[in-house]
Formats: sequence, structure tokens, C-alpha cells
Amino acid sequence: PCHPNRGIASLISSLSGAFRQRDSLGNEGSIGAGSVQWMTAGSGIIHEEMPESAHGIRWSQLWVNLPRAVKMAPPRYQDLTGATIPAIALGREASVRIIAGALEGVTGALEAIAGNPLYLDIAITQNGTVHVPIPAGHTAFAYVVEGAIGMPREEAVYPANRILLFTRDGTHVSLAAGARGARILLIAGAPLREPIAWRGPIVMNTEQELLEAFRDLREGSFIKHRPDG
Repeated sequence: PCHPNRGIASLISSLSGAFRQRDSLGNEGSIGAGSVQWMTAGSGIIHEEMPESAHGIRWSQLWVNLPRAVKMAPPRYQDLTGATIPAIALGREASVRIIAGALEGVTGALEAIAGNPLYLDIAITQNGTVHVPIPAGHTAFAYVVEGAIGMPREEAVYPANRILLFTRDGTHVSLAAGARGARILLIAGAPLREPIAWRGPIVMNTEQELLEAFRDLREGSFIKHRPDG
């Protein structure tokens, strides 16, 4: 149901089922299976995402902290259907949908994203192995959607719904699937190294900015940018 966002972006990847989103700026639409939505809340919106499918939905939603310089920028959307997201083979044992960033010379579907993130939807075959280059200095993690994964030459012990955070600097992430294969979301981004003041769906840099955001919400002045500018 309706809730406010400021200072962040969110990336929704619909795995199955459909949902409808609408917001205080007049945007409204349905997002189906395989589709992706990148919403930059920026200076602030109030919006909702509600399931439309009778049997529910499976989706991932990633909240991304925005750099100080663009936290109060006008809100912005990028809605992508599954057909517009480039997909490639990565070796003989994996296929990849490139949602953001670049891989093997192919650029992802999302454009002009702060922090130059890498966001990959990877399917690995039974007992297959994948090696993915990571931009220098990025922090990376993997979310296991289906199956199980581990490190190459080790038993695959991390099942679905686990997150693996890679803590050492490096140039590649190497993962091996178990006997049932695996589907993962591999995500990486440049650290902002800025202070964070966070409460619920509002993420700012200082406590004062956070208090101002909630005061705006109480006083009805939360929306700073309208469709007419």
C-alpha cells in the first residue's frame, strides 16, 4: 500500500506473476513476469505496488542508496519488459540476463544509473560453474533464487534465499551450482563512503535531513517535483 520514499532508488525484478504500481506523480502501470522497474525516488514520491496475479507473485526488490549529489533530484522511472533485457551465454554452463552494467561487451538495459552498478540474473546448469568479472572497487553479493551454489571445487552448500557477501577485493566472482543447477542475482556497486541517516523508506545523509523529510511528510510538502515541473 501507499508509502513514501526519498533519497533512494529501487529496482524491482519480477520473477513470476504481475503487480500494478501507481504513485503521487500520476504514474501507473502493470509490471509482468520477466520485467524490471528502476524507480529513482530522489526528492520524494508516495507510491504503492500491489499484486495482480491470483496466485501471487515472486519478485526481488533492491533498495539502492543514492549519492548525496542526487538525493533531491526529480523522481524518475525506467520500465523494461523482459524482451528488452539483453541475454547472453557465459561459457557453456550459464546464461545471463544483463539488467544493469556490462558483461562480455554487452550493455545492460538500464541507463544512467548512479554508482554504475552491475545487476545480473544468472542461470547455471547442473553442476555448472560461472566466472563473472566485477568492476574494480565494487562491493558484490549474490542472492540465491533457486537451487544451491558454492565455491568451485567445494560442495554447493548455500540454498535458495541466502545472500553471499563477497568481502575481499578481486576482479572476478566464481560460483558453482549444485546437482539441481541454480539461479542467482549477482549484484555489485561502488561504495558511496558517505554518512547515512536512515528511517524506514527514507535514507538521507544527516539526522537533520531525515527530520526535515518527516516534517515535510506531516505538513503535506513531501512532494518537491510535480509532472509539470
